[in-house]
Amino acid sequence: YLKDIDNKKLSKELLSFAKRKSSDKSSTFYEDFVADTKECPTALDLVNTVQDVVDNLYGDLKIKEWWSQIHQKGESSNQHNHFPAPISWAYWVKVPEGSGKFVFVLNDYDSVISGVDPVEGMLMFFPGWVMHKVTRNTSTDTRISMSGNLEKSQDVIRVR
Repeated sequence: YLKDIDNKKLSKELLSFAKRKSSDKSSTFYEDFVADTKECPTALDLVNTVQDVVDNLYGDLKIKEWWSQIHQKGESSNQHNHFPAPISWAYWVKVPEGSGKFVFVLNDYDSVISGVDPVEGMLMFFPGWVMHKVTRNTSTDTRISMSGNLEKSQDVIRVR
């Protein structure tokens, strides 16, 4: 858990300034949002904090890219993976009760799954090749998370 991130401020910044990656509701990118770090300085604080954790855990990996997910009532994330990223991460900014689970899909038939109940402030790393999805937000409130991919450090320049 990351304790030094102001999740209420981060939520407000993302809701105010983040833009959808796709306007096509059938696209897996519809639930993904991107934000300019000049407009969302708390997002940059989070990304840099995650990079500090990555440095301690993995050493030679750096954040290649990041985005946010903003799920309104009824929204979810389709099954996908982050290949070729070796490691991906997710951080939960705002998690109202009933807003969905993060689910790993462990076989091709969607019959072996493992769900994670997200908690506000929780940071999780997972292999980028693992299929996963987010179940439907049945809450009347917005669910917000941030995610990203790591790659070998020789290809990445860190923003501070």
